[in-house]
Amino acid sequence: MENELQIIGAEYWNNFLRFIPKFAVAVLIFIVFFLLRNKVESFVNNRIRKYTNDIFLSEILSKIVKWSFGITGFVIALNIIGLAGFAGGIVTGAGLSAIILGLAFKNIGENFVSGIILAFQRPFAVGDVILSSDYTGSVTMVGLRTTNIKTFDGNDIFIPNSMILNNPLINYSRDTMRRFDFTLQLDYGVNVEDVRKIILGVFSENKDILKEPRAIAAVENLTSNVILKCFYWLQTSELDTTLLESKSKIIESCLIALEENGIDVSDVSNIKLSNESLKIESQLLNSEKK
Repeated sequence: MENELQIIGAEYWNNFLRFIPKFAVAVLIFIVFFLLRNKVESFVNNRIRKYTNDIFLSEILSKIVKWSFGITGFVIALNIIGLAGFAGGIVTGAGLSAIILGLAFKNIGENFVSGIILAFQRPFAVGDVILSSDYTGSVTMVGLRTTNIKTFDGNDIFIPNSMILNNPLINYSRDTMRRFDFTLQLDYGVNVEDVRKIILGVFSENKDILKEPRAIAAVENLTSNVILKCFYWLQTSELDTTLLESKSKIIESCLIALEENGIDVSDVSNIKLSNESLKIESQLLNSEKK
């Protein structure tokens, strides 16, 4: 009996001695892969930047390579010490564990895939002002799981990529040609056609207002007053002044022209100058300056 125990003990000891070199090599390989993954990420990022200026795409692809490199090192280390099959057996054999892991990593995987899709669709770039999931701000970083935006009041918001992909998104920076409008409330005794000609005349003389698409002044509604709505287009990237100043001057010019022609305007409502629009336009101006 004692001899048998000695034989078993010696066998375990020999197996342990044979395992130590494998374990040391596995740990060394894992450490090497772990330390090199950031350099690999930087190398891939720089290589991609030589062919494209798309920061969004280069960041996503380099991070994918980084994590793939790290996982490869981990798998190689497991193979060396003979635990790859054991770990795989646990994952595939334990059905309940697989379900739990699947539920736990569902959102992570969804956000990861969404980040890849966003990288190739490119609905926005770093620096663009966007509206997504009721958050408005300037995009500061796009990662594998989240897109970071800085709001107008200075908060950093981290929005899961799946929320951006699955919800409507407005990119205020994508097209600099934008339409604006304001409304006039006219008394019923005022000749609407005369007012329309005066407004369109002011629009035609303003160098900031585009000729095409053409400006329009149309009756929108009849209430206690005649509601006249005026539309015009601006190329915001070519304005000599700020957007808010240009819009203000356009409305002021219309008021002066109407007063000079003896037309009383009871109310002017620039419906684009809501608090949120003011913030958006301010953020756009700041991003354009940068």
